[in-house]
Amino acid sequence: MNKFKKLMPVLAALLLVFAAALSLAAPVCAKTVTDMSGAVVTVPDKVTAYADAWFAHNTIAIMLDGAKRMKATSMTPQQSPWMYKVCPQMNSAESMEFGKDFNVEDLLAKKVQVVFGSNGDEHMRKKLNDVGIAFVNCMFTNFDDMTKSISMTAEILGNKPLAQHYNNYLKASIKDVEKRMAGVPAEGRRKILHGTTVYGLIVDGDKTLIDEWIRLAGGVNAPGHDISGNKKEVSFEQILKWDPDIIITGRHGEDRKILQDPKWQVLKAVKNKKVYVNPKGVFTWDRYSVEEALQVRWAAKFLYPERFKDFDLIAAAQRFYERFYRYRISADDVKRMLASEPPAAN
Repeated sequence: MNKFKKLMPVLAALLLVFAAALSLAAPVCAKTVTDMSGAVVTVPDKVTAYADAWFAHNTIAIMLDGAKRMKATSMTPQQSPWMYKVCPQMNSAESMEFGKDFNVEDLLAKKVQVVFGSNGDEHMRKKLNDVGIAFVNCMFTNFDDMTKSISMTAEILGNKPLAQHYNNYLKASIKDVEKRMAGVPAEGRRKILHGTTVYGLIVDGDKTLIDEWIRLAGGVNAPGHDISGNKKEVSFEQILKWDPDIIITGRHGEDRKILQDPKWQVLKAVKNKKVYVNPKGVFTWDRYSVEEALQVRWAAKFLYPERFKDFDLIAAAQRFYERFYRYRISADDVKRMLASEPPAAN
């Protein structure tokens, strides 16, 4: 009997450890989702705290959740000032580095249950799973997968009706562009060189969402099949070989640098002064954000204005931000986004 009494505290401790292990391995109220990498992930039925490690996915979280439950983010106000203006709740999320040595203890302290990430964040999966945090890969590289990723995120965060509403809006935007582009001959379509920093020789190739909207808008991706993927480093000699008709860069002010640099004057786009900066709002319109629905129409109207005489892009953007971000934006602010300019100083 005495021996049994002595064992009681040990048995109680073991039971507590066992119960804790069960709670980590299989939450009482849990469900499974298949993420964009094909992994089956167990997530809480009701997520109360999450982190967003993939820059572009923050826009999806803002749309569906208003960032109310976001505890950590890969973004900063300096990177994307419009994001923090449109969604001030972002200021409550800690800006974190999600590299190889990310701070898992900080996430545990914030009681984070789910981390959204991309292919480049897969290093986190095991480390997070070991401490009971789910890693969900939400990366997509085309419009079809984009709608799947948004639906999957809504499965985790809620707000499925808005996710479906957005997906329908995106599909309608694409269909509208396809309808207006019908009959545009393949010959004579202008070659577009696009990149995060074209002046820095970082461009986008095929098998990307950028390549898809360029083609939908009636253009041709200048690199063709020479390079595949996003943010690829190229030589100036390759750009000379492609000799694009139009250059669209993602960095504010680079259009002027390219137009003024004597080295670039030999290019057709520079000679004809066809160098532009891509619009930037809550995120850059061109890559993997909710604003892709605006980007595809902007690009098509930009290339074929005569086919979009009845389409008011500024009014469409105003309706978009109110509908999907719950933010009323002025026409002047939309013009600033179109020029890739930050919000005006108060």
